[in-house]
Amino acid sequence: MPYLQPSTWRILGLSVGAGYAGFGVWMALFPRHAAKTIFGYEGPESTEAGKMVSLLHQLLGSRDLTLAATIFIFLYRRQEKAAGMVIVSGTTLCYADAIGIYVRRGFAPALQLFTGASIWAAVGFGLMSSTTERVIKVT
Repeated sequence: MPYLQPSTWRILGLSVGAGYAGFGVWMALFPRHAAKTIFGYEGPESTEAGKMVSLLHQLLGSRDLTLAATIFIFLYRRQEKAAGMVIVSGTTLCYADAIGIYVRRGFAPALQLFTGASIWAAVGFGLMSSTTERVIKVT
């Protein structure tokens, strides 16, 4: 995958971080809308199940914001391999979300998330394989 320049992989990594940040803010601030859009849950919030769904999506939002912050920090510190590992690791969480979506909404929406997560995984692998090792010269 190192067919692109390291700077291109960095920009793609930043876009993955921005995607996680966007999802995180959306789920944290609008958990009911996220629950309806992602998982198709339309129950009333006044029930115990509705409150738990809102709380769950706020937690999912904090998870995504944490992943975004970690990616941004690693890329800021020029640690592209670490950022790539975080992206690939976060992709496994997206695959788990896709399984939940498959159970609630069917194959097509789950396939959409699975495809998007796979593209993000490719960016993560690209970051891990495209970085140039820094050599410290000891004098």
